[in-house]
Amino acid sequence: MWILSKMNTPLKNARKEKGYTLSKVAQLVGSDTGNISRIENGKQVPSRILMQKLVGIFAERGITEIHLLYPERYADDSENI
Repeated sequence: MWILSKMNTPLKNARKEKGYTLSKVAQLVGSDTGNISRIENGKQVPSRILMQKLVGIFAERGITEIHLLYPERYADDSENI
């Protein structure tokens, strides 16, 4: 069983690589930090519009809709990056 909150999902990795905080991402997409955190940890699936905005921000880091819909398939078990 995957425990995503202890794993790094592609979205979390991409956010950290860009040096963005949860607050910065939330501001860029017009959401709140709680939603972004839950999406990063695989506890919430973003709406279609929010997903498009997140992919737009992190596309150069290889993030696609599939990474946001199925983060457990792409998570790594590194504790922190």
